[in-house]
Amino acid sequence: MKRYEIFGKTFIQKPLVLRQTKQLVELFSDTNLSKLFESDIENLIKIFAKKGAKFLAIVLIPEGVEIKDKDMAYLEELFEDCDLDTFTEVVKDFFLFNNLLSLIQKVVSPLTEKTEDTEKVAIG
Repeated sequence: MKRYEIFGKTFIQKPLVLRQTKQLVELFSDTNLSKLFESDIENLIKIFAKKGAKFLAIVLIPEGVEIKDKDMAYLEELFEDCDLDTFTEVVKDFFLFNNLLSLIQKVVSPLTEKTEDTEKVAIG
């Protein structure tokens, strides 16, 4: 868990819960996620630039507020004026806290193996 002081308010980032994951999936539904995860941090920042304020509203939690009780519209508007250094720090921490590449590999790898086995059976 990490705390950030942004605009005189304290926000917390910690590993994602399902609610946040769903919000992020919706946010990036028009983005090629394979390209997203192949990107370096500079490219990630470019990708997030269009959706950065909403991304911050999803991953940051105002101190003392439950995730389900966040005012997303207010937070998105607030984070429109977030400086790039803070945004970069939050994005870097996001990937550290959530180890998404490992999660994707754990989920996709067995599916790929099953698909390859199925194809072998179908061909053989």
